[in-house]
Formats: sequence, structure tokens, C-alpha cells
Amino acid sequence: MILNFITHTAGKKFFNTVVYLMIFTFTITVCGCYTTQKEKIFSEELEYESDYHIVGVTMKNGLRINLNDKGAVFLTNYKDQENVIVYRTIETTENKSGEKESTSKTNVIDINEVLYLTVDKEVLGAGGIIVIAVAVLAGIFLIAAFFV
Repeated sequence: MILNFITHTAGKKFFNTVVYLMIFTFTITVCGCYTTQKEKIFSEELEYESDYHIVGVTMKNGLRINLNDKGAVFLTNYKDQENVIVYRTIETTENKSGEKESTSKTNVIDINEVLYLTVDKEVLGAGGIIVIAVAVLAGIFLIAAFFV
């Protein structure tokens, strides 16, 4: 029954339109324009359920700590501590025989000592989406004009 509908002229046009719309929505979904922006979040403004990609911390005493690629996470409970930033560092030492040994160390920063966090935030670029949408629609109409 569906095959019969598709093979008729009206069904072909409908089917082609559906295929083109599916291609369009797939392209928009795959090609979404996201950019990453750095944003400062003061410790008083932290949302406790949010998942932050922390790339840096500025302490109240002025010390800046680079946490990029150190797996830094904000945890409300960690072992016996509350509201802390936990991150890992790798320390490489040389033993007596000259071999290098790497050890992973877990570090904890109390949020009360933090002035603000620097986080990476993904932002949807609406301008890029509009350009892609218009280009894909124009391509679909050109294809439809030649083949339908």
C-alpha cells in the first residue's frame, strides 16, 4: 500500500518532500554551531546541581590556579568535606636508579577560599544555524527543481 502510494505522481512528490525535510533536519541537528566561551562565576553564585567545566580558580588571596585538563569538579560532599573543588595532578619524580615515576594526587580546594571560578560554557551560535538552514533549504529547492 505504501509502495503503491509512493509510485503514483502525487505520492512521489510527497515522498520526495519528506526525504528532503528529513535531510534538512538531520543537517541542522548535526551541524549545530556551538562555541565555547569562558565565563566567571563567583563562588556565591554557584548552582549546586550544575555540571561545570572548570578551567581555572582565582582565590581570595589573589592566587590563580590553572585547572585546565585536570578533571576539576565541584562537589557538595567529598569524603568529610562540603562544597569543594576536587582536581587531580600528576607528579613525576626520578628515583635513585634514574627512572621516572608518575603518581596521581587528588587536590581539594574549599569553596570558601575561592573568589571566582573560570568555566567553559557552550553557547549556541544562532547566526551560524540560520546561515546553515538557509543554505540547506536553498540546496533542497535547487535539487527539487531539477529532479522533480
